[in-house]
Amino acid sequence: MRCGITTGFGIPSIHNIALYEGLRQTGAFRHWVVRHEQAAGYAADGFYRRSGHVAAVFASTGPGNLFTLVPLLESLQTNTPVLVIGTNIASSLQAKSGGGLHETPQQIDIFKPLTRFARRVAGPDEIPETMARAAAMLQGPAPGPAFIEIAHDFLLAPVNATFPGEGKTGSGTKPPAAAEIDAASELISGSQRPVILVGGGIRAHASAVQQIAERLQAPILSTTSGKGMIADDHPLALGCISRLGAVQEVLEQSDLLVSCGAKLTEFDTGRFSLRLPQNHLQIVEDPSYPGNRFTATVQLAGDIGAIVKVLAGQAQSREAWCDGSGIKAREKAQLEGLKNDAYACLTLLRSALKKDDILVNDQSILNYWASAFFPVLRQGTFL
Repeated sequence: MRCGITTGFGIPSIHNIALYEGLRQTGAFRHWVVRHEQAAGYAADGFYRRSGHVAAVFASTGPGNLFTLVPLLESLQTNTPVLVIGTNIASSLQAKSGGGLHETPQQIDIFKPLTRFARRVAGPDEIPETMARAAAMLQGPAPGPAFIEIAHDFLLAPVNATFPGEGKTGSGTKPPAAAEIDAASELISGSQRPVILVGGGIRAHASAVQQIAERLQAPILSTTSGKGMIADDHPLALGCISRLGAVQEVLEQSDLLVSCGAKLTEFDTGRFSLRLPQNHLQIVEDPSYPGNRFTATVQLAGDIGAIVKVLAGQAQSREAWCDGSGIKAREKAQLEGLKNDAYACLTLLRSALKKDDILVNDQSILNYWASAFFPVLRQGTFL
């Protein structure tokens, strides 16, 4: 609660029952019991994507914790903040091995590669400081999943340490230097055919990104995780880059890609075959977020909204260079001519759903079509 986390998903067990006794006495905390810990992980992931608020997952030693690994990988790849609080065998049993209920050798080491923060609590008094450190990552510039391991007897032990701080922490990334901003502005002013690419990292900055796109009259593309950050019915929106065909044509005509909070994945880029314009201005909250498979001409790291507002203020208003409506009309005619059941299904779904209705997309041929062609009209409605 002190970290701003007021929602959780999990399963009570013999090892974490003391934690649930605490939750039972915390009326303001909302908790859902799930049928499987994997479901708890996905629920917490989806809860953040829809609401923008971090949720906790409560799991139990060994198998219960391990069932969260698959959703943790999803959260890691999409920089979705999720907190997993898992237990371990009693602290008095950890000096030796063998026979402990749900005992899992080196449990914490299994979670380290799949999280942004993983820590084993060595004593009850470490719990407040560990929670604060996890919260700093969850609310920082490069969020993702966190795993905190607590021996189940610590949940019943008195805690003498105080919580070191409350509320959100500031960004750990320094703002770009003036010379970097100037270099980015020169790229924009020197371009004639810019394209904007948005990813899931612009969740809190969508309006600022939309404003610079409108100022430059630049077509707007999205990654799959960025679908709906700017509505697909916006006049400049050309949809998801995973559609490849029309997207590649636009990028080949463009002389500048401005990507904002976007990660170029193997899935979206046709196994990294997508050809980008010669110049690429990359704007991210943290340099580690996008990876390095695609190099940027200029990279700006920091508060995306603040950076984009500065660049928009320095840019001249323009006329549109790309016939977006014509491109979408030709693509629609081609798709309808295929008489494909998947496309017909998505068209029917879109006509039946309201703008705020949520579509949860898994992995199958139909879902690949949805990533490419399903129009998303509100942020947080395509998971």
